[in-house]
Amino acid sequence: MLFGGLLEILRALALFVALGLVPGAASAASFSFDCITNKHASNCATAETQLRMDVNSIAGDQVEFIFTNTGLEVSTIAAIYFDDGVLAELATIVDNPPAVDFDQIFPGKSNLPGGKLASPPFVATKEFSAGSVSPAHASGVDPGESVGLIFDLMPGKTFADLLNDLALGNLRVGVHVIKFRHGGNESLINASAPEPPALLLLGIALGAAAFVRRRPQP
Repeated sequence: MLFGGLLEILRALALFVALGLVPGAASAASFSFDCITNKHASNCATAETQLRMDVNSIAGDQVEFIFTNTGLEVSTIAAIYFDDGVLAELATIVDNPPAVDFDQIFPGKSNLPGGKLASPPFVATKEFSAGSVSPAHASGVDPGESVGLIFDLMPGKTFADLLNDLALGNLRVGVHVIKFRHGGNESLINASAPEPPALLLLGIALGAAAFVRRRPQP
């Protein structure tokens, strides 16, 4: 009984922290991506393994999305799309290194390629594309590079609201990836559950619960 109760409490606490429901507990979260086009299994595996989206709270009324290509396999983030949510206007774009070159495209010009395959279908309300000055394959996010998009939040909205929207699918983020070793391109959408370190507490909780279970009973 003690073990079961402790485990449930720790699991709930971990979930609340991950979703930003504990005041002051979450100011950042990391998300992986799930492939929706599945044109080539190897390409999807590369993108799902290498791409990460870090979401950081800035000054209470701004949020930064950092898209990083963390791996070694050839691949390039060529465009980034947002579907609804609590985001207001773009504040700034941070290209890292400067060879990365993203610009905002006016809404309605295009949609995430393959977005209709998502459930529900992905409808882009904000779009950012590499290649306005040089081709996308030269100015996108290659391995070891990143791009940051800083937004103002809508009036009255908080970082916790943003994380909640991501968890519920009310805000979705899609990326279009090109220049794979096998050729071709793929589209991916953020996973709804945050990655560690936001979920690190869950691992600690499970470890603590396992320790309690292993303890000899009096």
